[in-house]
Amino acid sequence: MDVATLQRVLAAHRLTRAHGAHVVLRDLDLQLSPGMRVGVIGPNGSGKTTLLELLAGEDEPDGGAVTRVAGISIGYARQDITGIRGQAVLDAVLDAAGDVVEAERDLRTLEQRIADSDPGNEQTHLLARYGVLQDRFANAAGYGIEAQARKVLAGLGFTEPQMTVDITTLSGGWMMRVALARLLLRMPDVLLLDEPTNHLDFVAGDWLARFVAGYRGAVMAVSHDRWFLDQIATHILELDGAGGHRFGVGDYSTWIVERDEERARAAAAAAVQAKQIADTETFVERFRAKATKARQVQSRVKALERVERIEVPTLRAARVRLSLPAPPRSGRDVVTLEAVTKAYGDVCVLDGVDLVVERGQTVAVLGPNGAGKSTLLRLIAGVEPPDRGTCRLGHNVTPAYFAQHHTDTLNLDRTVLAELDDALHDRATNPRSVLGAFGFPGDTVDKLVGQCSGGERTRLALAKLVVGPANLLCLDDLAQVRARQTVEDQ
Repeated sequence: MDVATLQRVLAAHRLTRAHGAHVVLRDLDLQLSPGMRVGVIGPNGSGKTTLLELLAGEDEPDGGAVTRVAGISIGYARQDITGIRGQAVLDAVLDAAGDVVEAERDLRTLEQRIADSDPGNEQTHLLARYGVLQDRFANAAGYGIEAQARKVLAGLGFTEPQMTVDITTLSGGWMMRVALARLLLRMPDVLLLDEPTNHLDFVAGDWLARFVAGYRGAVMAVSHDRWFLDQIATHILELDGAGGHRFGVGDYSTWIVERDEERARAAAAAAVQAKQIADTETFVERFRAKATKARQVQSRVKALERVERIEVPTLRAARVRLSLPAPPRSGRDVVTLEAVTKAYGDVCVLDGVDLVVERGQTVAVLGPNGAGKSTLLRLIAGVEPPDRGTCRLGHNVTPAYFAQHHTDTLNLDRTVLAELDDALHDRATNPRSVLGAFGFPGDTVDKLVGQCSGGERTRLALAKLVVGPANLLCLDDLAQVRARQTVEDQ
């Protein structure tokens, strides 16, 4: 379908959704048209991913409805990465093209059959079939599909050699790039993106921003990246975490100015109202006992009862601090690496690394994508061995390794509370307090894990890790664990 010919491709009417008693969306109205790019912002647990799932048809609303124009395609890029393991990177991306790739394979097969056939009726039939299939392939923009796939992968930071490696050797961040490339290659009429820049460096993020800004279809992107939202957004939708929402025109910076001005106006109006209420209450208290003022007092009491208090939007949610029992004490030297080397095929990512980490140290691992950061953590945690050299843990050291794919270990049929409770190493720890610190307030802990967004599952997996017995945490790609304050601090 040519999205340029459409005025509206998707609409939501009075959309309402709750997780248990926690209402995340209430009476939300929305229309998406080609060329419209909506940035969705809000605190963790405010329903951003839920909204994308409802629009994509992967979840059902409790109230309201989603209307999709017949024949449109909707592409949804999740925060999780299931179902794309066990292939070369390029093949995994090409498979997302579906019918186009299958048609190309059929063309190659027919070409061989035609070459092997003798002149006659069979060859004539094969040539006619080839012509029909060739036209269909061309109409689907099949020619150059592999070149386009390579272009998308290169834009997201893959080198030519990386395009041929098995994706099972990739870190969680690079696997997320594969999932994103698969979606972008499909060019759906409606593009739904959930934290697309979480695993991208600046160069890849810049490429994605330019790609999305020039997208002809409709786009809805959940993001906490202010720069990205400024580059791509024509509209901003803010969810407040309590079912409320606000919608405005412009990029993120424009939205912030308008929102702050609105807050200032609301605060000024609330101050005036508060003084009027205080003056009225003073009058009532002063003259309540005077018969000559009874009618005026009664009138003002009724006026107070009718007053609708002006609410000033809050700037940010309160932060929860968490105190956990001290882990078992280790020896002084926690990790020792000596001449460690690790390669994947012909690509050497670590060469002769020497490192000593001592008890009490916090080490940040920095470097460009593909530099071996994830590999180093996996070696330290014992997830995989080095090719050469030694990696040795110290006395009484219990490592724990966290990466994006660890969400696969969660039981989707259990509640968030039950899933964490089983992981508690110290029974004196209050699981509800832990979950509150990781963005699960109140009765959201009773939500099934299967109903959680990708970001919520990631935070739950990390919460399980920190309440365990480990005294060495190897944490990989934490950008997706919590909503970055780049947006919420505004």
